[in-house]
Amino acid sequence: MSLARKTLLYFATLLAAMMGLFGVIWMIFANQQHIAELNTRRFESRALAEELRRSSDELTRMARSYIATGDRRFLIYFEDILLIRDGKATRPDNYDNIYWDFVIAEGDYRTDHTPAASLVERMQALQFTAAEIDILLAAKTLSDALIDIERRAFALVDHSESVSDAQYIQAVKLVFDSTYHQTKADIMRHINDFLTVIDLRTGKAVMIASDVHKRLLWVALVLSALILALAAWGYRFFLVDIRHPLARLTDWIGQMKAGQYRFEASTFADNEIGVVADAFAEMADTVSDAIHRLEQESTVDHLTQLPNRAALVRLLEEAQAQVDQGNEACSIILLDLDGFKRINDQFGHGVGDEVLMEIAEILRDASDEQTVAGRWGGEEFLVVCFDRALDASATLADALRQSIATHAFAGPPDVTASFGVSTLVPDQPTFISINTADKRLYRAKGNGKNQVISTDLEIIGQHSSPLKP
Repeated sequence: MSLARKTLLYFATLLAAMMGLFGVIWMIFANQQHIAELNTRRFESRALAEELRRSSDELTRMARSYIATGDRRFLIYFEDILLIRDGKATRPDNYDNIYWDFVIAEGDYRTDHTPAASLVERMQALQFTAAEIDILLAAKTLSDALIDIERRAFALVDHSESVSDAQYIQAVKLVFDSTYHQTKADIMRHINDFLTVIDLRTGKAVMIASDVHKRLLWVALVLSALILALAAWGYRFFLVDIRHPLARLTDWIGQMKAGQYRFEASTFADNEIGVVADAFAEMADTVSDAIHRLEQESTVDHLTQLPNRAALVRLLEEAQAQVDQGNEACSIILLDLDGFKRINDQFGHGVGDEVLMEIAEILRDASDEQTVAGRWGGEEFLVVCFDRALDASATLADALRQSIATHAFAGPPDVTASFGVSTLVPDQPTFISINTADKRLYRAKGNGKNQVISTDLEIIGQHSSPLKP
């Protein structure tokens, strides 16, 4: 891609990202407002249902109070409640709070008024669904039925001077009998159903809007990160004219991927790009030397020149893969020199190193294409036995034990080793087999050292060593 096209693509991408970010930010604010409106509508919907419930309770209270006391104030309050609910009278602005208790106790508690609006009109303003309106209207219809009962009771006690005891008792029964209470319960059941339905609908709407809000925030975050990345890349890209040397440097990178690390930087101009080219060529030389050195150090133990632990781990992974495929049996021999700390203490670490190198030579002599020995760590060595079952590996381990025990070392009078042997098990983690060999090795040490243990019962070869750890 040409420099001109890259420049055009850069600015086009940056402009698109910025426009996208501004658009997402606007959508975030709009969605926040939408969530606020949904929550407000949810609150107002519940408040409307609560007002219907409260008006039903207040009508009952005023009716019972009028029947019990004959005080016509309660009859007036009863009619006022109906007028406000049906939108035939203005609503006091404090009507949503505690209202009629203060009116009864203090007289006219009204302050300012809001425009009159019936229950149905307020439902429609809140955009209730048809089903939700039907539920509340069913509750209102039952409430109106109670009003008819209450008016019948009023008729019985309307002329207080001529009301008989029987009329009074009948009026009281009308507003306290089981029919009245059942109707009241049915009203509340409808209101409760409405609250459940409205909570489900508005709650789901709020949840959806909240999820959209989260996604928009993530998009805004990604776009912001993209803009920052574009700004940083653009500053570096356009800092100097790199059109021509870029092709060469890109080619060098490709050669490095292919394993070529020798480059000639003298053909570059004597400028900043030339300095970069010189540094690149020098770096390639350094990387080449480092790779070669690391390849050696990463697989060979420096002292014994045997494969190190990392190399052994890779070999064990290969062996485990073969075992998992059912191709062959593989075993592990883990050996640890007996009393090696005392060798270091009595003869010095230099002699200890000589002993380790001689042990390595013994293991190397016993190795073949199917048997690889390496240094596991410290005075521990590990032998990976490809295509060799447990019994054959145990025999090899005992041969190694005898070779070590009979070897004439330069310093110590006698050196022995304890061995643990295990086999790799299909579909079992390799470390379990290593742990098994390790446990058997330390059983060999606990049983007197200079021996091989390849099972939980068997001891192959035994010789007591004077060098106790």
